[in-house]
Amino acid sequence: MKRHIFALASAVLLGACNATTEPEAPVPLTAGPITTAEAFGAAVVGRTLTIGDNSLVIAADGTLAGTFNDAPLLGTWEFRYGQWCRTLSEHASREATSECQSYALNEDGSLTISRPDGRSFVYQVG
Repeated sequence: MKRHIFALASAVLLGACNATTEPEAPVPLTAGPITTAEAFGAAVVGRTLTIGDNSLVIAADGTLAGTFNDAPLLGTWEFRYGQWCRTLSEHASREATSECQSYALNEDGSLTISRPDGRSFVYQVG
């Protein structure tokens, strides 16, 4: 009888070890610089960024697509060393280029994107 109780108790305890855990909570978004891939994903990936009549979607698969000055904008991206780095494969106003940019989330939910040359632009996030 003791063996049966021990076996039952062991099975219950082992079953508890295999229980699923709650999914990880999303990365909280707070205003300030975006310096990790996790925060970048939560704030930007899969959303539409707009500035004026121009728009861009940064996809989870490492691609980007949009329109800029009424022409297609296509490329790839990765997050490295605390910056968003993109390579444009199609852009109407310039040749294909690579550039790493800094992103910061603003209090109103918009993003400020700063380029290496010191210029910055504020995008709305949809």
